[in-house]
Amino acid sequence: MTHRLTSGRWRGKIPRVQVYALTTSQLLHETLDLFLTKEAAERELREILLDEPDWKDVLRVVPIELDERSVSPN
Repeated sequence: MTHRLTSGRWRGKIPRVQVYALTTSQLLHETLDLFLTKEAAERELREILLDEPDWKDVLRVVPIELDERSVSPN
């Protein structure tokens, strides 16, 4: 399987990537932000909860695996 960029297009399948979403339980499928590491997502969550402690049961960090179906042509 080839993952090289040729003439502005991927050849073969794009590799899967895991990111971490800061989400809310109040809205279905609502993502507030994406992070490349779990540590960064959890750090942001801790900072938010310092200002808004009542949101403890509303916000959470969720791992998301992106693959070729999740890639926008833009």
